[in-house]
Amino acid sequence: MAASSSIINLRRFIIKGQIECSFTPDSTEFIEEIPNLEIEFWQKSPLDVFFLGKGVTDSSGNFVITFEVNDKTSYLRDGAIENVFAKVFYKGGIISGENPYKDFNQPRPIINITLRLTSPH
Repeated sequence: MAASSSIINLRRFIIKGQIECSFTPDSTEFIEEIPNLEIEFWQKSPLDVFFLGKGVTDSSGNFVITFEVNDKTSYLRDGAIENVFAKVFYKGGIISGENPYKDFNQPRPIINITLRLTSPH
């Protein structure tokens, strides 16, 4: 009996970004990059939430997160992942919404992100 095999193609996503924190002491806006913020990206499907990847900000607030998904994944459609949200942690405590698609009253939601595949250069 011959074993069946199927080919699964992996799609690599690289998220690059920067987080700046805005403070307003004495009515003057002050923007600061905070190192060591932990960033997590999640995808909200109609019936579930999927963890995509995580990273940490450097001294300039920059971060890079790399993750792969296979082409059988239900939330990858036409080279894009929609309904992505981010969680941001500072010293172990969450400073953004836990799941803003479930609880709309949470502070500082980071929602409605779409990740798209790009051609390698």
